[in-house]
Amino acid sequence: MRNNHRLSASDLNLVLILYRNKTLTNAAIEIGVEQSTLSRQLTMLEEKLNSPLFLRHKNGLTPSKTVVELIKWAEEIESVLRNANHDIQTQLQHYPEVHISCPAAIADFMLAPHTASLFESNKTLRLRLTGTNKLLNLDALECDISIRIGERPRGDIVSIELAKSRVIPFGVQKFVPEIGSAHLADLPVLHRFEVASDESKILVSAMSNGFQFAANRMTTSILAAEHGAGVVFLPEQFGNLFRSLVPIPVLNWDAPIVSIFLASPRALRRLPHVNIVWDWVKNIFSNMEDK
Repeated sequence: MRNNHRLSASDLNLVLILYRNKTLTNAAIEIGVEQSTLSRQLTMLEEKLNSPLFLRHKNGLTPSKTVVELIKWAEEIESVLRNANHDIQTQLQHYPEVHISCPAAIADFMLAPHTASLFESNKTLRLRLTGTNKLLNLDALECDISIRIGERPRGDIVSIELAKSRVIPFGVQKFVPEIGSAHLADLPVLHRFEVASDESKILVSAMSNGFQFAANRMTTSILAAEHGAGVVFLPEQFGNLFRSLVPIPVLNWDAPIVSIFLASPRALRRLPHVNIVWDWVKNIFSNMEDK
């Protein structure tokens, strides 16, 4: 016997559009149909399921418990279709683009200096590099590859640990004490005020007198440190890249360990152009560990 209550992908998409737009009018405008047509489609779906989906009133639509349960499935199908469309469009492009999201300092000091070597062997490849501390949504394909410091990214993604390192202070030679170790409170710390990482929280609690200097980008703090303005806290392997900076020994700093992760949406990870950039990033970090 045929099951007349079976949902289709288009049924779930209709529910999702109505749920997000909250009114028939707004939903009809989004998909480009008459409101009366959309109203009939909703009525037919409710009759098909033999269940009311939305309460219609003068202020719009109120979803039923059934709709709330359906939304997670509708969004999952939407994500799969988005990934599939992105996949095919990327493969059809003559010049494939790979979008990397990572902290600004990694973009500036680690990736940018090595882009020439990437393009020498991949002349048709296009690279878009977003240096930001904002965590772009990999599941929503806001970027193709992400480099993140701290927790391993979650979702339908592939990720590997690129590096693991202590977070310690770096500065120019004048901040290295002649004997023993410096007191943290006596150092001019160059802080990144937008960072909500565990090591940043530890640092904030340790600096009872606050910070003389605070910037919203790690790159800014590093440049200030290189010019002798103070010390900046960095993952040890990363800090060692800067020849003008040296580790500063401090008495009261129990250095936390942080990991750096490389991640990509599972739907994109094995695309040839994404794989090329993935391996390029891995090699950069491997060479950093060898130094």
